[in-house]
Amino acid sequence: MSTRFEDLKFMLLLSAVTLLGSGLDIILR
Repeated sequence: MSTRFEDLKFMLLLSAVTLLGSGLDIILR
């Protein structure tokens, strides 16, 4: 169960980083 939670947290972090990256890309343009 803890493994699934860690995996979910990692995916959430990854999506957040991707969103932040795309947002910065739009702002810098």
